[in-house]
Amino acid sequence: DQNQSSRLVNREPLPEGLIFVLQRLIDHTFLWKRTKDRRTATLPVRLEVVEVVRVQNVAAWIEYDRARGRIADAMVDDPSFAHHLSPPVLTSTLRDDALFGLLGDLQENAQEQWLCHGTNSFGVQGISEEEFRLDLAGSNRGMLYGAGVYTAECSSKADEYAEEEDGLCRMLLCRVSLGRVWLNVDRSPDPDIKQQCMAAYHSLCGDRWRAVGSYREFVVYDSHQVYPAYIIKYRRCTEQDILKGVRRFAQHGGSEQDALHIIPFATTMALRHPDSLVRYRTSMVLAAWAEQVVPTLIEMLSDTRDR
Repeated sequence: DQNQSSRLVNREPLPEGLIFVLQRLIDHTFLWKRTKDRRTATLPVRLEVVEVVRVQNVAAWIEYDRARGRIADAMVDDPSFAHHLSPPVLTSTLRDDALFGLLGDLQENAQEQWLCHGTNSFGVQGISEEEFRLDLAGSNRGMLYGAGVYTAECSSKADEYAEEEDGLCRMLLCRVSLGRVWLNVDRSPDPDIKQQCMAAYHSLCGDRWRAVGSYREFVVYDSHQVYPAYIIKYRRCTEQDILKGVRRFAQHGGSEQDALHIIPFATTMALRHPDSLVRYRTSMVLAAWAEQVVPTLIEMLSDTRDR
């Protein structure tokens, strides 16, 4: 019954402090790369989180927990199933106690990971209240590895699949039980790769990073292996947005949370952005406001409190 199932779904908006916690994860997993999957002409330099909603879907969680248990049992019964991805999944490399406190434990023996899935408002509504529909998976951008649920360790990759509406985009942060992972590095995967994977593996890692220098994607062919736990609503930021933020902070000050995000992010842009002109322009703005920016950075570096 649709009305009964809807009563088993609860959406809980997170307070601002926890939004900043997830902002750190989004920043940590953002890479300045674009692929043919990105439809927008401009590559954003940052994804600014404006709202996060925790999804509690009883029916979906029960199915997910069962699938996770089956995978964990299979991994125990056959030790050869154990396989650690190298490098580790990017979402797992952020050492942040506040983030761990929010997201909770992962079941290592099922190779459970936090992964992102870009979508739109319609997809968020349907997926978070029901489940991932494999018949619709890949309908936005194609199905290189066959019909399945595609997730990403990088927020910037998930953003390529998101659709902007009213100036905002949406992605899901999901628990995914990967189990035994088949690593594929082919530039042009076999058409029957899905069948090959399902014969012996629980999931597939399409390593386009090694194949063509872009991203890794993680694909599961059983939708119950994915639990969409958080809806993240965000804004795509341009270079000018970041530079204006630095100027605004330097001229008018701001909250501690503003300082914790805009200044270090701009510093990272100045050091690591692949476009030398972006690095130059960002460095010039930071230098122009060094009197305000440098003390903030020094204070942050000397602050040993858990963030």
